[in-house]
Amino acid sequence: MHVQGHQHFYDVMEAAIKNKIQVVPVLDEEQDFAGIITINDTLAAFGQMSALQGQGSILVLCMPERDYSLSQISRLIEEENVKVLSAYVSQDEMDAYNIKLTLKLNTTDLTRIIATLERFEYRITAQFSDKTADYDVGRDRLDMLFKYLDI
Repeated sequence: MHVQGHQHFYDVMEAAIKNKIQVVPVLDEEQDFAGIITINDTLAAFGQMSALQGQGSILVLCMPERDYSLSQISRLIEEENVKVLSAYVSQDEMDAYNIKLTLKLNTTDLTRIIATLERFEYRITAQFSDKTADYDVGRDRLDMLFKYLDI
């Protein structure tokens, strides 16, 4: 069990999970030992992805596999002036015929997005948003107003 130096870190994670190992050997083009990659290295690489950093929200949808169309879901979201930063599809543990779609969006306000998706009969099973960013902006504006009124 090994990976090549040019392979993506997803391949490294897959190899580690399949073989239940914490360290994956890396070989070069001549099949010589080039080093190792640990699970922590792959998690760090995953964490550096721009979609995981910065403000935004996470939305989880559940649907029958036959109804899955990322292009349609993206179109509905982008019509609300929101971008899909990343998408992850996984099997629904509760129903073998359903999938779960996890979306990272570049907004913290999911109200319009949820209303739009529900209007098109998509089922939202979870939502996570960083409301502290909105609170901080609102708080800053309120502080500026008070400072102005004191003048």
